[in-house]
Amino acid sequence: MVIWEQILAEFFMRAKGKLWGIGSTSCRVHKHAFGGVKGADYQDIGTSRGGSNTKIHALCDDKGKIIDIFLSPGHRHDSNYAELLCDDVPKGITILSDKAYDSDRLIQFLKERDVKFCIPSKTNRTSARKVNKGHYKKRHHIENTFQRLKEFRVIATRYEKHRENFLRIVTLGAILAWI
Repeated sequence: MVIWEQILAEFFMRAKGKLWGIGSTSCRVHKHAFGGVKGADYQDIGTSRGGSNTKIHALCDDKGKIIDIFLSPGHRHDSNYAELLCDDVPKGITILSDKAYDSDRLIQFLKERDVKFCIPSKTNRTSARKVNKGHYKKRHHIENTFQRLKEFRVIATRYEKHRENFLRIVTLGAILAWI
């Protein structure tokens, strides 16, 4: 484990509050960074309508401090990675997220772990869930966190060819937000 990951793991243990948020943001990939040695998929680069991109997935505490982070190819749906973000969330926490994470699989996963959730239903659901609007308003913490993280140009546009180095840069940015 790299030192940055160890520091972030320590912050996970110090996370505060009962309302934690999950989310993701896309980062455009510069044309010279595309693929690296082993190809795009290995480097967590995908192609979508917006072009080549990587997604940063994050779990934040109620102050918007990142406590877990990882990458995925940009063309993959957010809900495919929600369980990875929530795997170590302790009981009694409420997970806040947007409609992109509304999936029966995630809801069942959270219920099995005694983790509450505040996830609005997608419009195509036949039976919509009630959402605590007071809790949901606090979801802006994770959006603000991503905006602060993307103020670093090297994160907003991915120039780095290798996923490991890019993830280390992003993790370092998350650590700086704690300081």
